Amino acid sequence: RQSMNGKIAVVTGAASGIGLEFSRRCVISYGMTVIMADIDAAALERETNRLALDLDLDLDLEGELGDGNEVREDTDGVFTDGVFTNFGGDELTDDGNGVAVTNGRGRAIGFRMDVRNRSEYVKLLHVAQTHSNHGDQIDVCFLNAGVLGAGVNVLQTGNGNDQHEADWRWVLDVNLFGVLHGLSVFSSVLAKQTSPGLLLVTA
Repeated sequence: RQSMNGKIAVVTGAASGIGLEFSRRCVISYGMTVIMADIDAAALERETNRLALDLDLDLDLEGELGDGNEVREDTDGVFTDGVFTNFGGDELTDDGNGVAVTNGRGRAIGFRMDVRNRSEYVKLLHVAQTHSNHGDQIDVCFLNAGVLGAGVNVLQTGNGNDQHEADWRWVLDVNLFGVLHGLSVFSSVLAKQTSPGLLLVTA
């Protein structure tokens, strides 16, 4: 079986449910770098912190999670574009061939994004490629973000209430167009890579 140690995964909807469990398994069991993307900034910070604690690792927090458009400084360094990193492994080392590799433990990187906006997928791709240990290689892309809570409202009769149309648009924007945006950004990149990448979508 091919080792996944040091490889990179991108997961949307990563702060809860299936996305969170998938991310945790990649980091803890396989030693991967995981870009955990979600719209819930507080949940992202909580879960990446929890991952670092579960691995009994030193926490390297590159700033306080923001709204994706800020650049701030704090005592730990510079924070840019809604990204902070919890390093779940030793410092990157060189394997003698000019390729940075990890020493057997994964890391989690939180990225706040709204999947309804294609431009934020472009930013997500850039973050993933920046943190890849093998050039711009993306090994796994899991498009998992979705919403369920509006289902009841969407199926109710309107009685002249425009809110039901707004519910429909929200569900479609996240569950349909959110996936289409991700596919349009990541599928062509994975197809052109010299090494194969895995593209997954939650049904």
